[in-house]
Amino acid sequence: MEEVEYLNEDLIAQALAPKSNLYFVYFNEDGNIDAITNEKKLNSKLNCIEFDYKRVEKFFKTTENFINYKVSLVDKDTPTIVKKTEDAGINTNFLIPINKLPSNDTTLIIQWDRATKSWIFKIDDAYKLQLKELGLNAQLLFFITLKINQNFLIRSILININDLVTTGTINVEWSTPVEQEFHKLSVTTRRFFDSYGIQVNE
Repeated sequence: MEEVEYLNEDLIAQALAPKSNLYFVYFNEDGNIDAITNEKKLNSKLNCIEFDYKRVEKFFKTTENFINYKVSLVDKDTPTIVKKTEDAGINTNFLIPINKLPSNDTTLIIQWDRATKSWIFKIDDAYKLQLKELGLNAQLLFFITLKINQNFLIRSILININDLVTTGTINVEWSTPVEQEFHKLSVTTRRFFDSYGIQVNE
């Protein structure tokens, strides 16, 4: 007679345990999606982030094609999948003023620099490493307006995250005469980092 193997409590618990519901989204440095799979690809040269199945379900159950989508950053910690026409990285909603002096733990510092006649953008080293590990490109958008009328746009400045992470500092030359008079200016952006500071170098 063959020996009957009974399930013990450990085997029953293992059988009833929920299966992993994580899916891996592979994308290039521009955020363009190459693949979505529940299998981890070893030695892939693409960037990868994990999403719960619910976040990618539409690509398996509807006619939505991930080619029309990209991975973008809502903020430094929150990657998301958006339509290419709705890139979260350049959303201009919820603008915040940058008007505080920087401290030792300020994430991004903007300097108005008279000597070089430019805006200087500097990122904190710790966040630079964090963004390098994530490997995702994004755009930071800043608005230079008149202080007395913030609806009056003087110029906008678009900073590429990869460029900032690579160099640590980016200089953007002034392009208008009014930029030479800092006391007349206001700087705003959509929140991406934890903290911002602005410094005047006369």
